[in-house]
Amino acid sequence: MMMDRRAYISVVFSILVCLVVCVSAQSTISLVQVSPPTGNSYAPVPVTNTVNQYDIPAGSNLIVACGESETSLRYPTNQFAQFDRFGLGTRVRVSTVSTGDQWTFDSLKYYDTGVIECYNTADSNNASLTSSVYIFVYDPNEPLYVPLNTSGSTGSISVTVKKDEYVPCLPTHSSITFTLSLLGRLVLPNAATLDNTQGFKLLQKPPLLPPVHLQFHLRRHWSHWQCYYTCYYCRLTYLSHHCLISNISLPSPVVFPSDGKHKHLAGEDLQLNCTIYGYTQIRLVDWSYPAQSCDIQPSNSCVGTQDRVTIQGPKILPGGTDVSDILTLTNLQVSDSGSYQCKYQPNTQMVYSDSASVEIRVLPGPFVKVVVTDEESEVEALAGSSVILMAHVEAIPTLTVQWLFNGKSVSGNRFMSNSRSTGTPSDYEVFLTISLLSIEDAGTYTLLAKSSGSISDQQDIQLVVNVPPQIMVSYVYESETVSVMSNPHTTYFQLYKEVELDCTVTEGFPSPQLSWMWQSCDNTKPDCIVDEVAWQTLPTTLSPSTTTFDNSPYFTSSSSSSQSLLINAERSGWYQCLAENGIDSPAMYRIFTVVSALPSSSKGIGFSTQTVQTASQLVVGDDLHMHCHVARFECLASQVAITGSGGVRYTQGQAGVLWAENDNSYILSVTLTGITRNMTGNRYLCGCNSKTSDVMLTVQEFISPFWALQLEPKANMTAGETKTFQCKADGQPLPEVTWYKDDKKILNDSTTVVLGRNSHSLTIYKATLEDSGSYSCVGTARRSPPIYSNFTLTVTGATAKLKDGEIAMIVVLVLVVIVIAVVITICIVRRYCRKKYTVNKLHNISSNHSIPIWS
Repeated sequence: MMMDRRAYISVVFSILVCLVVCVSAQSTISLVQVSPPTGNSYAPVPVTNTVNQYDIPAGSNLIVACGESETSLRYPTNQFAQFDRFGLGTRVRVSTVSTGDQWTFDSLKYYDTGVIECYNTADSNNASLTSSVYIFVYDPNEPLYVPLNTSGSTGSISVTVKKDEYVPCLPTHSSITFTLSLLGRLVLPNAATLDNTQGFKLLQKPPLLPPVHLQFHLRRHWSHWQCYYTCYYCRLTYLSHHCLISNISLPSPVVFPSDGKHKHLAGEDLQLNCTIYGYTQIRLVDWSYPAQSCDIQPSNSCVGTQDRVTIQGPKILPGGTDVSDILTLTNLQVSDSGSYQCKYQPNTQMVYSDSASVEIRVLPGPFVKVVVTDEESEVEALAGSSVILMAHVEAIPTLTVQWLFNGKSVSGNRFMSNSRSTGTPSDYEVFLTISLLSIEDAGTYTLLAKSSGSISDQQDIQLVVNVPPQIMVSYVYESETVSVMSNPHTTYFQLYKEVELDCTVTEGFPSPQLSWMWQSCDNTKPDCIVDEVAWQTLPTTLSPSTTTFDNSPYFTSSSSSSQSLLINAERSGWYQCLAENGIDSPAMYRIFTVVSALPSSSKGIGFSTQTVQTASQLVVGDDLHMHCHVARFECLASQVAITGSGGVRYTQGQAGVLWAENDNSYILSVTLTGITRNMTGNRYLCGCNSKTSDVMLTVQEFISPFWALQLEPKANMTAGETKTFQCKADGQPLPEVTWYKDDKKILNDSTTVVLGRNSHSLTIYKATLEDSGSYSCVGTARRSPPIYSNFTLTVTGATAKLKDGEIAMIVVLVLVVIVIAVVITICIVRRYCRKKYTVNKLHNISSNHSIPIWS
């Protein structure tokens, strides 16, 4: 009777809970397409007053589209789910349309209840969530979904939850609402809050499970109290519950040396603290340590406890929430090195234990060790900055350090040494700060660390000081060396004069790479603006070459730290010396070479050399471009003018007058068009106030260029021969003559080819077979096509001639042969004579004496 009454009370209690919390809900947002199970006409039902939530029947197929700016989709089921049924590789991309990608999900199940998310990049793990939709997949047989219950049936399951975590009870329909009870008592809203898409979030730390014997008693007598937490839910008149047993995770112990030292010297004492935070129902704390094994088998190298160990026993600390136990080991031995472990057990009703350990090292005597990582062993820094060199040092019991530079102790206000503990006793970080670095600071720095007595250790650190490049630029013109101080620098050269540009590296590490660049200017314009894309790098050819550069520059010397460039002043242009070593910005100097800008005697005021030359050779119908250059230090800009015959005056701002200025000068330009014969003798002044320079016009009738002296069509030379060829062009204006060989312009090279005055003659010194070819003398003049005088040169090999040395050697050899022949002849004659004398003597003896006869 009592049991029936209790069961009746339980049912009534459950119904009251449902009536209190049951509500209904609906919403509005569109999905691309929902295909319900066959025979069931259904559209997704939006959840009222809730953004992006839909009720969809189980068995439906779903198509979802992300927006135009969203390029990836993710379908994470509830955080407690054991698997993601629509994870990577299981989603199917239907198509890519103008509004974004579309994705399909087939045959939805009740456990597919969850959120669908769209991201702004393909990598959703590193992207921003841009939109999402939550779907309830309703199955009448499964109104409540607990993700860990993969069998799909209601019942008791076990899950570990803590404060601020969720108890996973999820409805499969938006109209299903539920509540949570603990052993039959409602916990809302005091102990938990409800999130329809997450479950219940616990606001308080769950209590421990009831003792085992009490759990068994509850299961036997109260069926609806068989679970620790119970999720109640209802839909319409349907009432059910789902049970969850909450396992509470007990804290792990923490063990640490009381003085923080993990390394000790033999003979010192050790004290270890084992603390359990946030839990006091401790039955016992058990210690294990290396000396325990020595108690069993003691030896000279393994000393047992021998009353050296004291264990305090677990005690509740002030505050009443934590428990601590302390182990003390005196007179440490080297054999005491190893792992020290503490292990605790809670009350007798719980089968549970947890442990923690700490490593302790016992050293026989003072110790020091310097450690420098690979990254710290070589340091690069920029000159002028500061750098910090660092090393790690382990020392017991004391530490002293000294920094050395290339073997000598560092000193000076720019060096500062300090050290700090890493938080662990005997471990240090040692620093050396060097400020205002220079290249002289590069080298080997040594940290010498010492402990007690003579124990020491050291490590080296290499410091590389990078220095941005610096260069010095100068030029040699008419035997005078001029240093370039301003950047950019403008200088004036005369036509056909040789100029040597010198660029030298003054500092830089690594060694800078030098290069010269060039770009030309139009001589008819008063100023030249640098075009950054028009630079041409000059080849480092250490001899004249027929390059395509108008000024025909070439290098007279080149090394890693210096380059000298020789140019023939034929045309205005920019030269740039660039030094690069990858450190900071490149060093760069720019020189604007204004060719034919002013005569040498102009002293900063005058018409350009080209203006003067053209004015002396005008012909009827010409246009004269007059460029008046005035140095800044001579006049004010408003005073610069060109004054002509008859009082005509040209100044800045007038129609048809061009004005330009640079760092050094003002340039006023005007063009006289349609030159006539009666303008001969007209005089024009360039300058300001009384500081002027003039030019006089000479106008003649136009005479087409012609050859006053032509070349023979064929010429022959013998190798080693020197010969001069002449051609002379005439006309009005006087033509300019240029020489070509095989269609390439000939340069003036004093060792092989010399061009005569006004280029009317060509001298070839000591001809070689390579000098054979087609030569052209080309005359060019304004308002007329060029004229040509051509010849073909053939160089043949010279007849072999003996050199003086060779002749002398032959004479010597002949004389030696003659001497030898004479000597041999004398010897033969003397031998013959001696032999004849001996024969004659014997003959005489035989004639004067008779030979005796014996009987």
